[in-house]
Amino acid sequence: MYSSLDVIKQQFATELPPRYSDRECLSLFYQIIEYSTGLRKVDVVLNPSKEVTEVQANEINDLLNALKQGAPIQYLVQAAPFMNHAFYVDDSVLIPRPETEELVQWILDTHSEDQLKLLDIGTGSGAIPVSLSSARPNWVVMACDVSNEALVTARRNAREILTQSDVAFYREDILDPKTEYHQSLDIIVSNPPYVLESDKELMEDNVLQFEPGMALFVPDTDPILFYRAISKYALNNLKTGGYLYFEIHELYAEMVQECMVAEGFKEVVIKEDLQDKPRMICGKRA
Repeated sequence: MYSSLDVIKQQFATELPPRYSDRECLSLFYQIIEYSTGLRKVDVVLNPSKEVTEVQANEINDLLNALKQGAPIQYLVQAAPFMNHAFYVDDSVLIPRPETEELVQWILDTHSEDQLKLLDIGTGSGAIPVSLSSARPNWVVMACDVSNEALVTARRNAREILTQSDVAFYREDILDPKTEYHQSLDIIVSNPPYVLESDKELMEDNVLQFEPGMALFVPDTDPILFYRAISKYALNNLKTGGYLYFEIHELYAEMVQECMVAEGFKEVVIKEDLQDKPRMICGKRA
Protein backbone atom coordinates (compact mmCIF):
# COMPACT_ATOMS: atom_id res chain seq x y z
CA MET A 1 0.00 0.00 0.00
CA TYR A 2 1.66 3.18 -1.24
CA SER A 3 0.51 6.66 -0.36
CA SER A 4 1.54 10.30 -0.54
CA LEU A 5 2.04 12.66 2.38
CA ASP A 6 -0.98 14.79 1.53
CA VAL A 7 -3.24 11.73 1.44
CA ILE A 8 -1.89 10.55 4.80
CA LYS A 9 -2.36 14.04 6.23
CA GLN A 10 -6.02 13.93 5.20
CA GLN A 11 -6.38 10.52 6.84
CA PHE A 12 -5.18 11.96 10.15
CA ALA A 13 -7.53 14.93 9.81
CA THR A 14 -10.49 12.67 9.05
CA GLU A 15 -9.96 9.66 11.31
CA LEU A 16 -8.56 11.09 14.57
CA PRO A 17 -11.36 13.52 15.55
CA PRO A 18 -13.18 13.80 17.87
CA ARG A 19 -10.54 12.25 20.13
CA TYR A 20 -8.10 14.94 18.99
CA SER A 21 -8.60 18.53 17.88
CA ASP A 22 -7.65 19.66 14.37
CA ARG A 23 -4.46 21.21 15.73
CA GLU A 24 -3.54 18.02 17.60
CA CYS A 25 -4.22 15.93 14.48
CA LEU A 26 -1.76 18.02 12.51
CA SER A 27 0.89 17.81 15.22
CA LEU A 28 0.45 14.03 15.47
CA PHE A 29 0.74 13.72 11.69
CA TYR A 30 4.09 15.53 11.62
CA GLN A 31 5.43 13.51 14.56
CA ILE A 32 4.44 10.17 13.04
CA ILE A 33 5.82 11.11 9.62
CA GLU A 34 9.18 12.10 11.10
CA TYR A 35 9.30 8.92 13.18
CA SER A 36 8.44 6.61 10.25
CA THR A 37 10.23 8.34 7.37
CA GLY A 38 12.76 10.72 8.91
CA LEU A 39 11.11 13.62 7.08
CA ARG A 40 10.89 16.78 9.15
CA LYS A 41 7.95 19.17 9.12
CA VAL A 42 9.74 21.50 6.71
CA ASP A 43 10.35 18.59 4.31
CA VAL A 44 6.65 17.72 4.36
CA VAL A 45 5.56 21.31 3.81
CA LEU A 46 7.93 21.73 0.86
CA ASN A 47 7.01 18.44 -0.78
CA PRO A 48 3.44 17.54 0.28
CA SER A 49 2.82 15.07 -2.56
CA LYS A 50 5.94 12.99 -1.86
CA GLU A 51 5.23 9.27 -1.82
CA VAL A 52 6.27 7.04 1.06
CA THR A 53 7.37 3.44 0.67
CA GLU A 54 5.02 0.54 1.20
CA VAL A 55 6.79 -0.40 4.43
CA GLN A 56 6.51 3.17 5.70
CA ALA A 57 2.85 3.41 4.69
CA ASN A 58 2.03 0.23 6.58
CA GLU A 59 3.83 1.46 9.69
CA ILE A 60 2.11 4.83 9.53
CA ASN A 61 -1.27 3.13 9.18
CA ASP A 62 -0.55 0.95 12.22
CA LEU A 63 0.47 3.99 14.25
CA LEU A 64 -2.65 5.87 13.15
CA ASN A 65 -4.80 2.97 14.31
CA ALA A 66 -2.98 2.94 17.65
CA LEU A 67 -3.67 6.67 18.07
CA LYS A 68 -7.34 6.01 17.36
CA GLN A 69 -7.31 3.50 20.22
CA GLY A 70 -5.88 6.12 22.59
CA ALA A 71 -2.22 5.11 22.63
CA PRO A 72 -0.07 8.09 23.71
CA ILE A 73 2.06 9.50 20.92
CA GLN A 74 5.10 9.47 23.23
CA TYR A 75 4.94 5.67 23.52
CA LEU A 76 4.43 5.26 19.79
CA VAL A 77 7.47 7.34 18.84
CA GLN A 78 9.28 6.27 22.03
CA ALA A 79 10.26 9.81 22.95
CA ALA A 80 9.05 12.54 25.29
CA PRO A 81 10.48 16.07 25.58
CA PHE A 82 11.63 17.11 29.05
CA MET A 83 13.93 20.00 30.04
CA ASN A 84 15.25 20.40 26.48
CA HIS A 85 16.07 16.70 26.13
CA ALA A 86 14.31 13.87 24.33
CA PHE A 87 13.75 11.02 26.79
CA TYR A 88 13.14 7.49 25.63
CA VAL A 89 9.84 6.22 27.05
CA ASP A 90 7.88 3.01 26.81
CA ASP A 91 5.06 1.49 28.85
CA SER A 92 7.44 0.65 31.71
CA VAL A 93 7.42 4.31 32.79
CA LEU A 94 5.13 7.29 33.10
CA ILE A 95 5.38 9.92 30.40
CA PRO A 96 7.21 12.94 31.92
CA ARG A 97 4.86 15.89 32.52
CA PRO A 98 5.42 19.65 32.32
CA GLU A 99 4.65 19.99 36.05
CA THR A 100 7.67 17.85 36.80
CA GLU A 101 9.83 20.16 34.71
CA GLU A 102 8.74 22.94 37.05
CA LEU A 103 9.85 20.88 40.03
CA VAL A 104 13.28 20.32 38.47
CA GLN A 105 13.57 24.01 37.66
CA TRP A 106 12.67 24.93 41.24
CA ILE A 107 15.55 22.80 42.50
CA LEU A 108 17.97 24.32 39.99
CA ASP A 109 16.87 27.85 40.85
CA THR A 110 17.30 27.19 44.57
CA HIS A 111 20.61 25.31 44.55
CA SER A 112 23.60 26.61 42.63
CA GLU A 113 26.28 24.93 44.72
CA ASP A 114 29.00 23.02 42.88
CA GLN A 115 28.91 19.98 45.12
CA LEU A 116 25.67 18.40 46.31
CA LYS A 117 24.52 14.85 46.87
CA LEU A 118 20.98 14.16 45.63
CA LEU A 119 18.63 11.17 45.55
CA ASP A 120 15.53 10.84 43.36
CA ILE A 121 13.02 8.30 44.70
CA GLY A 122 10.71 6.57 42.21
CA THR A 123 12.67 7.72 39.20
CA GLY A 124 10.68 6.14 36.35
CA SER A 125 12.22 7.29 33.07
CA GLY A 126 15.01 9.05 34.95
CA ALA A 127 13.78 12.46 33.77
CA ILE A 128 14.40 14.17 37.11
CA PRO A 129 17.91 12.93 37.97
CA VAL A 130 19.20 12.95 34.38
CA SER A 131 18.02 16.54 33.89
CA LEU A 132 19.55 17.62 37.20
CA SER A 133 22.82 15.84 36.47
CA SER A 134 22.95 17.40 33.02
CA ALA A 135 22.51 20.89 34.48
CA ARG A 136 24.77 20.27 37.50
CA PRO A 137 27.47 17.82 36.30
CA ASN A 138 29.45 18.15 39.53
CA TRP A 139 26.58 16.93 41.70
CA VAL A 140 26.52 13.35 42.92
CA VAL A 141 23.12 12.17 41.67
CA MET A 142 21.48 8.86 42.53
CA ALA A 143 18.04 7.47 41.76
CA CYS A 144 16.00 4.43 42.69
CA ASP A 145 12.82 2.68 41.63
CA VAL A 146 10.98 -0.49 42.60
CA SER A 147 10.55 -1.47 38.94
CA ASN A 148 13.45 -3.22 37.22
CA GLU A 149 11.90 -2.39 33.84
CA ALA A 150 11.82 1.31 34.70
CA LEU A 151 15.46 1.19 35.76
CA VAL A 152 16.43 -0.23 32.36
CA THR A 153 14.69 2.72 30.71
CA ALA A 154 16.23 5.25 33.10
CA ARG A 155 19.75 3.90 32.55
CA ARG A 156 19.24 4.09 28.79
CA ASN A 157 18.29 7.77 29.07
CA ALA A 158 21.32 8.52 31.21
CA ARG A 159 23.60 6.86 28.64
CA GLU A 160 22.04 8.71 25.72
CA ILE A 161 21.72 12.18 27.27
CA LEU A 162 24.56 12.67 29.73
CA THR A 163 28.04 13.44 28.46
CA GLN A 164 29.83 15.02 31.43
CA SER A 165 28.20 13.18 34.34
CA ASP A 166 26.31 10.05 35.32
CA VAL A 167 23.50 8.89 37.59
CA ALA A 168 23.77 5.88 39.90
CA PHE A 169 20.53 3.89 39.59
CA TYR A 170 19.47 1.06 41.87
CA ARG A 171 16.39 -0.91 42.84
CA GLU A 172 14.65 0.08 46.06
CA ASP A 173 11.18 -0.37 47.54
CA ILE A 174 10.83 2.85 49.48
CA LEU A 175 8.04 1.33 51.56
CA ASP A 176 10.65 -1.15 52.81
CA PRO A 177 14.01 0.54 52.18
CA LYS A 178 17.32 -1.26 52.58
CA THR A 179 19.76 1.48 51.49
CA GLU A 180 20.82 4.03 54.10
CA TYR A 181 22.81 7.23 53.61
CA HIS A 182 23.13 8.12 57.30
CA GLN A 183 22.41 11.85 57.04
CA SER A 184 24.78 12.40 54.11
CA LEU A 185 22.29 13.60 51.47
CA ASP A 186 21.77 17.27 50.62
CA ILE A 187 18.54 16.80 48.64
CA ILE A 188 15.88 14.14 48.24
CA VAL A 189 13.29 14.61 45.50
CA SER A 190 10.33 12.47 44.55
CA ASN A 191 7.27 12.41 42.34
CA PRO A 192 5.58 9.42 43.97
CA PRO A 193 2.23 7.75 43.18
CA TYR A 194 -0.69 9.84 44.41
CA VAL A 195 -3.80 8.98 42.32
CA LEU A 196 -6.55 7.24 44.27
CA GLU A 197 -7.71 3.83 43.07
CA SER A 198 -11.26 5.18 42.98
CA ASP A 199 -10.21 7.90 40.53
CA LYS A 200 -9.58 5.35 37.78
CA GLU A 201 -13.07 5.82 36.39
CA LEU A 202 -12.39 9.54 35.93
CA MET A 203 -9.12 9.11 34.04
CA GLU A 204 -8.55 9.31 30.31
CA ASP A 205 -8.16 5.98 28.50
CA ASN A 206 -4.74 6.93 27.16
CA VAL A 207 -3.44 7.12 30.74
CA LEU A 208 -5.37 4.28 32.31
CA GLN A 209 -4.80 1.69 29.59
CA PHE A 210 -1.23 2.48 28.66
CA GLU A 211 0.74 3.98 31.58
CA PRO A 212 2.02 1.79 34.45
CA GLY A 213 -0.47 1.67 37.33
CA MET A 214 2.30 0.95 39.82
CA ALA A 215 3.60 4.48 39.28
CA LEU A 216 0.18 6.11 39.53
CA PHE A 217 -2.13 4.65 42.15
CA VAL A 218 -2.41 4.58 45.93
CA PRO A 219 -5.13 3.10 48.16
CA ASP A 220 -8.17 5.28 48.81
CA THR A 221 -7.56 4.79 52.51
CA ASP A 222 -4.09 6.40 52.43
CA PRO A 223 -3.53 8.97 49.66
CA ILE A 224 -0.22 10.18 51.14
CA LEU A 225 1.20 6.72 51.79
CA PHE A 226 4.40 7.40 49.85
CA TYR A 227 4.82 10.95 51.13
CA ARG A 228 4.78 9.69 54.71
CA ALA A 229 7.25 6.88 53.97
CA ILE A 230 9.63 9.15 52.05
CA SER A 231 9.44 11.87 54.72
CA LYS A 232 10.46 9.35 57.37
CA TYR A 233 13.25 8.07 55.15
CA ALA A 234 14.43 11.62 54.40
CA LEU A 235 14.57 12.46 58.09
CA ASN A 236 17.15 9.72 58.61
CA ASN A 237 19.18 10.28 55.46
CA LEU A 238 19.28 14.03 54.84
CA LYS A 239 21.90 16.24 56.40
CA THR A 240 20.75 18.80 58.94
CA GLY A 241 19.45 21.60 56.73
CA GLY A 242 18.97 19.23 53.80
CA TYR A 243 15.97 19.64 51.52
CA LEU A 244 13.05 17.35 50.65
CA TYR A 245 11.14 18.14 47.44
CA PHE A 246 7.91 16.54 46.27
CA GLU A 247 5.56 16.83 43.37
CA ILE A 248 2.07 16.66 44.89
CA HIS A 249 -1.60 16.21 44.05
CA GLU A 250 -3.28 19.59 44.29
CA LEU A 251 -6.00 18.14 46.57
CA TYR A 252 -3.50 16.82 49.13
CA ALA A 253 -1.10 19.77 49.37
CA GLU A 254 -2.04 20.70 52.93
CA MET A 255 -2.15 17.05 53.98
CA VAL A 256 1.41 16.52 52.73
CA GLN A 257 2.52 19.75 54.37
CA GLU A 258 1.09 18.62 57.72
CA CYS A 259 2.79 15.25 57.31
CA MET A 260 6.19 16.83 56.67
CA VAL A 261 5.86 19.18 59.62
CA ALA A 262 4.81 16.28 61.84
CA GLU A 263 7.90 14.34 60.77
CA GLY A 264 10.15 17.23 61.80
CA PHE A 265 10.65 19.33 58.68
CA LYS A 266 10.67 23.12 58.91
CA GLU A 267 10.08 25.93 56.43
CA VAL A 268 7.67 23.69 54.52
CA VAL A 269 6.60 25.67 51.46
CA ILE A 270 3.89 24.80 48.94
CA LYS A 271 4.54 26.12 45.42
CA GLU A 272 1.99 26.60 42.67
CA ASP A 273 2.62 25.57 39.08
CA LEU A 274 2.05 27.71 36.00
CA GLN A 275 -1.65 26.81 36.17
CA ASP A 276 -1.84 28.32 39.68
CA LYS A 277 -2.36 24.90 41.27
CA PRO A 278 -0.44 23.75 44.37
CA ARG A 279 1.69 21.01 42.79
CA MET A 280 5.08 21.17 44.54
CA ILE A 281 6.31 21.28 48.11
CA CYS A 282 9.67 21.64 49.83
CA GLY A 283 10.80 21.29 53.41
CA LYS A 284 14.07 21.57 55.29
CA ARG A 285 15.39 18.98 57.73
CA ALA A 286 15.65 20.56 61.16
